[in-house]
Amino acid sequence: MDFAIGGMAAVCAGFFTNPLEIIKTRMQLQGELQKKNKQNIRYKNILHAGYQIVRHDGVLALQKGIVPALWVQLIMNGCRLGFYDYGLSRGYCNDKYGNVVFYKSVIVSGCGGVIGHYLSNPFYLIKTQFQSESAKAIAVGHQHHHKGTWKALTQIYYKEGVSTLDVIACAYYKGLLRGGVAVIPRAFVASSSQLMSFVYCKNWLNTKQQFKNHPILTCFIASMIGGIAISVMTAPFDLILVRLYNQGKLQIF
Repeated sequence: MDFAIGGMAAVCAGFFTNPLEIIKTRMQLQGELQKKNKQNIRYKNILHAGYQIVRHDGVLALQKGIVPALWVQLIMNGCRLGFYDYGLSRGYCNDKYGNVVFYKSVIVSGCGGVIGHYLSNPFYLIKTQFQSESAKAIAVGHQHHHKGTWKALTQIYYKEGVSTLDVIACAYYKGLLRGGVAVIPRAFVASSSQLMSFVYCKNWLNTKQQFKNHPILTCFIASMIGGIAISVMTAPFDLILVRLYNQGKLQIF
C-alpha cells in the first residue's frame, strides 16, 4: 500500500511539474557539444524558455511527454517512497531507542531510489526525448520525432534491444536501459537527499512545536525543503543524464 500511495502522490504532482521539466530539459541540452561563448542561445531563462515554447509549439507543448513522465513518477517514486517507509516502519533506519540514524536512512533511501529509477529508466528515456522535441527555430539537442510512448518503446527495443554495456566506458549506450549505469549515483543522491532533508526538517519542526496544531503545514514545509535539497544535489547528475538519454547514435571512444 505504501508503494501505491507514494506512486499516486507523485503522479498527481507530475501534472504540475511536467512543464518545468520540459523547460529544464531544454536548458540542459542547450549548448551541447558547442564551444564556450559560441553557443546559440535559444532559452535565456525559465520565463523566456516558457514563452518560446508556447510561441513556436503552442501551449500544449508544455505537457509534452506527460504519459511517460507519469509512468516515471509512479514507478520511481512509488518504489523509493514505499521502500523507505517500509524500512522506517520496521526499524531498519533507527537505533535501539527509536531515533533515526543518519547513515542507515541514507542507505535505505538511496537503495530504494536506485531500484525505482532503474525500473523506470525506459520511460525516463522516452520522456526526455519527447520533452526535447520542438520546432526547428528553438530546437536544441537531437530530435527523435517519436509518434507515441508505446511506439517509441517498441521501436527502440526492436532496433537497439534492452541494453548494450560498454565495459570500458561503464555505461549503457544503447537500448531501453541507456544511461542505466549513470542513473545509479543520480538516483542514490536524489532519494537520500530528499528523504533525509524531509525527515530531519519534519522532526525539527515537531521538536520545536512550530506548527503543533498544523501537521499538514509541517509536512508541506518539510517537503519544500526536501524539494530544494534534491534540486541542488542532483543538478550536475541531471545534466549528464539528460544528454545521455537524448543523444542520437552514440560513438564510444
